[in-house]
Amino acid sequence: MDEQIDFQLRKRLLEIINRTKKNQASKYFRVPVDYEFLQLHDYLNIIKRPMDLETLASNLRASHYHKLGDFLLDLSLIFSNCRRYNYDNPVMQEAAENCEQVIFGFIQDEFDLERTEYEQIRDQTILGEGAVFTQKRLFNLLQNINKLNKPELWDQFCAKTGQNGGAEVILDINKNSSELEELDIQVNKMLKTM
Repeated sequence: MDEQIDFQLRKRLLEIINRTKKNQASKYFRVPVDYEFLQLHDYLNIIKRPMDLETLASNLRASHYHKLGDFLLDLSLIFSNCRRYNYDNPVMQEAAENCEQVIFGFIQDEFDLERTEYEQIRDQTILGEGAVFTQKRLFNLLQNINKLNKPELWDQFCAKTGQNGGAEVILDINKNSSELEELDIQVNKMLKTM
């Protein structure tokens, strides 16, 4: 992760981005989200730092990233943003998962990077370091609450995390970890009885 990005490494990373852009799984992530055209009026309220493969490549060409870990943080931001904005859209959740798997496969082929190392970086993009309740679990919990279609569960989530009930979910995952753990167990029990 602390590997310095020199000319050769930059070239290899750009090749990985280009290979990913040629893959069908990347179709939603190649260029910036055109939130005005798509009439996503709340996009910038929810997504504070938009990221896509073209912007990632542009930042790389401009020497914005000094270490491999910095590059990987922005890479994971592409998919974290998608999951965050589209938390209730299984098609986009799956698209993020598929594209992330494709590009991670290319990175894994090119570098000696374990999946757990990348997952730790990915979890930092929204959750901050040292998170116990991971980003993936948070999104799964939100999806499961939606599946159950029980407003009282959403109310519990809001009460436990101090949310206002709007579409944007911002919380201190470390502070709210035990409350989320408790709710996650309750929701999973309810799903099993469906």
